[in-house]
Amino acid sequence: MLSGIGHAVLAFDPTEPIRDRQASREHLAKVPATENIYDQDALQADIVCLKADLAKNESMRSEVRDLADAPDSRIRAIRDVLGDATSNEQRKTVESELRELEETISAQIGQSTQLFRKADVLRAQIRSAESKLQDPPASRRPVDEDAIDIVDALYTLLSALLQKPEAQYMLSARDHFRLMLSNNQTFWDSVDRETDDDRE
Repeated sequence: MLSGIGHAVLAFDPTEPIRDRQASREHLAKVPATENIYDQDALQADIVCLKADLAKNESMRSEVRDLADAPDSRIRAIRDVLGDATSNEQRKTVESELRELEETISAQIGQSTQLFRKADVLRAQIRSAESKLQDPPASRRPVDEDAIDIVDALYTLLSALLQKPEAQYMLSARDHFRLMLSNNQTFWDSVDRETDDDRE
């Protein structure tokens, strides 16, 4: 089986795609780098301000969450009172208080949604500013070396498979696989004829 696989691999010899890839890498290495035209000090100052705004936004969201939790428990308590209310006047008073609390929570949810959207905008602005730095953080760099290696490997594999396979290796691989199947059939026929199953 391993011989058959080996000959099948040899039929699609990857030597030429590997040479092409290496030549392409050499050409890319000679491409001149683009000069960074952005004012680095201004970018650093913008990033500091944006991160401060994001921290303030997160603090405000935390406050809104805390405010929303308090009315929630109060609503549960009011609903319990509403269930125990005996007069219409008491029921109307409790229902009015319940409506006010629900409106408060609805307003807080709206405020929280706006803060989340603002946080998304701030994060996007920070990512954009960091990508323009002379030496951006690893997470902001436009090219990932690991990704290039994966693309190179896929290019080599697909290019090799798109070649016309060498007939002698394909025939050899076919013969090996046929021999493997024949031997496998012989083995299982022998197993079926085996009668001495003691301790086996």
